[in-house]
Amino acid sequence: ASPAQKVLADRLAALARLSRPPQGAELLVTTVAAATQRLLPPDMVRASTLEVREGSRIGRDDLVHTLQRAGYTRVETIADTGDFAVRGGLVDVIPAGSASGFRLDFFGDEVEAIRIVDPLTQLTTGRAKGFTLLPVSELLLDEERIRRFRHGWLERFGQPATADPIYQAASDGRRVPGLDHYLPLFEPGLVTLFDWLGEGDILLTDGAAASATEARFEAIDDYYQNRV
Repeated sequence: ASPAQKVLADRLAALARLSRPPQGAELLVTTVAAATQRLLPPDMVRASTLEVREGSRIGRDDLVHTLQRAGYTRVETIADTGDFAVRGGLVDVIPAGSASGFRLDFFGDEVEAIRIVDPLTQLTTGRAKGFTLLPVSELLLDEERIRRFRHGWLERFGQPATADPIYQAASDGRRVPGLDHYLPLFEPGLVTLFDWLGEGDILLTDGAAASATEARFEAIDDYYQNRV
């Protein structure tokens, strides 16, 4: 996985933790750039989070579909965050926010056993009762979101732009470099970190926050004008 992919996976893991009831006092330290980054809304992250436990009834093929939709990459052997591999009734996966891999042993549609896997040796090092499967991409590719993207693309760029490789890849449900730049066409309801905070949360800023905010939005405007 690239450094950018790992940063995204860690961000989604942090958002998933924010979506749960707090376990005592919590402190979140961030920057102006990160706080103004558009994010998936809380209910969408919760809906894309799957608790996998021994005894869970989820078919192997259904799990593979869930992994692909959530941005995981199918490989021969798992090595990095976001990898998964399928061999018969076994599925190996390294979820977002986890340093270890997990091997799921299926019996029919039931997860019969979950073992911890060392990605370096591909050997199991113990057993686990379960783990949380988080998305590794904010770009969730399913039929509804692809239709939404196609409609938005045509509305903005017109029929001639359908020959663009980005449009063709998205229409086929394929992830290609640069596709995440069009996230608002897939998800028109993006929010910021402030939409994730509760009513009782306290926000503290240091003395440089105001100037950093001004510089941030000037950079955004300059970049937009250059793209136009």
